[in-house]
Amino acid sequence: MSDMKRWIAAIAVVMSLFLGACATSPSRGPTGAFPPAREQAQGEKGRYSIPDFGTLQLSVPPSWKEEIKPEGPGSHFAFTVDFRGKAPEDFKVLISIYVEAATKGGVPDPQTVRSGLTEASKTLRDSAVEKDIAMLELTCTGGKGYYFSVTDATYKPGKPGDYQYMTQGMCPVGGRLLFFTVLTNSKDSEVVDRALHAVRTAERVVFEKLIAQIDFSSWSEKSFRVSPDSRRVAYSAKMGNKWFVVVDGKEEKQYDDTAIGSLVFSPDSRRVAYGAIIGNKWLVVVDGKEEKQYDGLGGTLVFSPDSKRVAYGATIGNKWFVVVDGKEEKQYDGLVKGGTIIFDSSDSLHYLARKGSIIYLVEKRIK
Repeated sequence: MSDMKRWIAAIAVVMSLFLGACATSPSRGPTGAFPPAREQAQGEKGRYSIPDFGTLQLSVPPSWKEEIKPEGPGSHFAFTVDFRGKAPEDFKVLISIYVEAATKGGVPDPQTVRSGLTEASKTLRDSAVEKDIAMLELTCTGGKGYYFSVTDATYKPGKPGDYQYMTQGMCPVGGRLLFFTVLTNSKDSEVVDRALHAVRTAERVVFEKLIAQIDFSSWSEKSFRVSPDSRRVAYSAKMGNKWFVVVDGKEEKQYDDTAIGSLVFSPDSRRVAYGAIIGNKWLVVVDGKEEKQYDGLGGTLVFSPDSKRVAYGATIGNKWFVVVDGKEEKQYDGLVKGGTIIFDSSDSLHYLARKGSIIYLVEKRIK
């Protein structure tokens, strides 16, 4: 069997048997053994961040070259890591993790894993030297896994991207199933032993990061905010007769007071804005920078959907208006519905304003 795509496509049989995925044969050679990642995995070699999972840690030789394959929407896999030697023909180790296993009744029991791999191996018998392909047990950190090894009976040396020997299997890790394929041109290659060691010792690691230490004696509980990505926190606190905002544990400038309900993170979680008071004047602070002082602030303090713009209501004397990116819009007698400002898109917004007894719907296109 000279077409390695057929070797690697055997895993599709396993997918269709008990993972509920509509797997298809890969269309781009050996690197298509497993669908690649939804997003680029990050971190040092051997450590890969996976959404809703934590970090997958693999013990791999530092000399192995690494390439991480990104994936489009709809994949059942978190990522594929393609390890290889100095030369492409030396070897290839492909590792991927099925992220949805735990949401569909948990990781299949060992017998189901074994049965699935047995069916997968049957698709290779016509092209393999071995007609009786043995299932070998693999004790992993998450339980019992299995693998098998086969030899390509039709292998011809020198064909780019083709390998004579394949080892393929599955192993439970952290409530998910890890799939692996090892391709070599040497039957007794130490690569297989090292790859099996990496799979056997693979583990899910959850890291903790201190982002803030709150002094509950001085903070305002009502002001406490968590960013949309749940990675940042902010709140108002008091020291003596001064108030200040604390963002990720770092104190910002002190003011006579802060508008407790105004504190807000941007949709992308990168920016912070809030209202503050100096004497009898009010102002908005965006990313630590003060904007113009006004007689009062009103309504919502809101970021645009793309997090690039910020808008709020303000007053000078008896006139109210909306401020967008520091620019004052048309003045009215008042802002209706508590001054609620709605961004319809990243460059347009609307709000209700009053002149005398007349209510206006104001729609603003931002240039």
